[in-house]
Amino acid sequence: MKQKQWVYQPLPSRETLQSLGTVFKTSTMITTLLWQRGIRTLAQAKAFFNPSLGDLHDPFLMKDMDKAVARIGEALARDESICVYGDYDVDGTTSVALLYHALQQLGAKRLSFYLPDRHKEGYGVSAQGIAHAIEKKVTLLICVDCGTRAVTHLTHAKTHGIDTIICDHHEVGANRPPAFAMLNPKRPDDDYPFKGLSACGIVFKLVQALFQAQKSPLNPDDYLDLVALSIAADIVPMVEENRLLMYHGLDKLNTDPRPGIWALKQGRKQEMPFSVSDVVFGLAPFINAVGRMSHATPAVELLLTEERTTAEKKAMLLQEENRSRKQLDEETTHEALAMAAQGPPSETIVLYKEGWPKGIVGIVAARCVEHYHRPTIILTKVGNMLTGSGRSIPGYNLYDAVHHCAPLLQRYGGHAQAVGLTIAHQDLPSFIQQFEEKVANTLLPHHKIVKQTIDLGTSLSELTPTNCRLIARMAPFGPAYRQPVFATTGVTVHDYHIYQGKHIKIFFKEKDDGPLWDAIGFYMAEQFQQIHTNHSRLDIAYKVSLDKYRGVERIQLTLKDLSATT
Repeated sequence: MKQKQWVYQPLPSRETLQSLGTVFKTSTMITTLLWQRGIRTLAQAKAFFNPSLGDLHDPFLMKDMDKAVARIGEALARDESICVYGDYDVDGTTSVALLYHALQQLGAKRLSFYLPDRHKEGYGVSAQGIAHAIEKKVTLLICVDCGTRAVTHLTHAKTHGIDTIICDHHEVGANRPPAFAMLNPKRPDDDYPFKGLSACGIVFKLVQALFQAQKSPLNPDDYLDLVALSIAADIVPMVEENRLLMYHGLDKLNTDPRPGIWALKQGRKQEMPFSVSDVVFGLAPFINAVGRMSHATPAVELLLTEERTTAEKKAMLLQEENRSRKQLDEETTHEALAMAAQGPPSETIVLYKEGWPKGIVGIVAARCVEHYHRPTIILTKVGNMLTGSGRSIPGYNLYDAVHHCAPLLQRYGGHAQAVGLTIAHQDLPSFIQQFEEKVANTLLPHHKIVKQTIDLGTSLSELTPTNCRLIARMAPFGPAYRQPVFATTGVTVHDYHIYQGKHIKIFFKEKDDGPLWDAIGFYMAEQFQQIHTNHSRLDIAYKVSLDKYRGVERIQLTLKDLSATT
């Protein structure tokens, strides 16, 4: 791994700090963090700490929302055959479950859902999916988390009398499918105020509008646990509407989750409420795993289950699939990292091996990016084509680089940080060359630097329980709205333990006569040993949180980086 460059955030002037301190009536640490997040008034601080669903935008501000609502209302009134067509990841399955259940509640009788087989059909709208809709005499197809680029297949659907509504958040190409309505804030002609919604977030806005138009007493907020799952898992920016939805979605997930989510939570014993990271690492992998290893339908069925005993039984399948996924993930990642290490010097990594499981190539690409800090694409063979996923480094638009190679590709899609693509085997060498050239010509020096943002350099004595509770209240954290990272310099390590050969727990003091602190560093054992062997004092960068064990609350430090004190 590359050495990180610590980048400290700007700090307010002493005068500003004193002035805001009298307004917020809190510590210098918390006042500084609020200032860094653009909060200048008491009213802003209150809204920040207590996000209100009343601040969500009117769903009818979204382009085509009125058309989509009218067409669905017509389909309900005429008892048409409606099919919800979704992707097989967390964002797709939560989108399908949310819209399917909402349409059921609105009285839809001839209702079905369809998820493509990742291994046989690939991502997005497929020929098999459209054939299924035609066979079932579907007249309204609602595509969720897919459809934006499905020009050919949705044109074919239209010739068979099928109207399509698209609810998607992927990049919009020059050619658009002939949809009756396209709900996608990324449309150039859409003035919706927030562009960063997950697909499930867009479906939530549709359901808000539907319930309003149908004058339904149903409450769309009942679906916020599903929306929270999608936001956390799909790595969308945790700002504006996403932060509001995630804040209230976590509350729903923690206090009154639907039975399927409740069943998945039972496998994790913890006293503290679920956070965003708990959703990302403790819930989302189970939903993703079934689509990666076999077929995603059981994930939707679990999310639609209304009885806890049944949900527990259904959850066991997802848990078993996730165990199998983890083993394949580790084996394939180890192999891919070794292959990348043996490759020629380059700005990119493109790896292919027949037999790699299609369902985990995205995970492996992400692991390679973490290790080598280069835009990465991992491919495997499916039928007579190569298909795979790519992941980018922070700040670099991978979609644009792949789009540059479009003439060589059978299909592709995605966004700045993640893409999916299919290519003929004979075109792979040309793709590797063109992709490398494009990235080499557009990758800027700052992209190559692995940065560790530091919000504040501080003494450990500032980490009081009160400050830690206020930091916790700044959640939910995520992309574009990070959890604060602190730095403390010149600590002395008194002891350490290595776990599983890769994790480290260190015990240290800031001052010789001060208290003993501890911090855990995941996947940092090797880095710690290399630095600590030759240096007695270290600078540490870390996150702070409150943990609870047997009813006792304690401050937990999680290392983000460490270096020798200079």
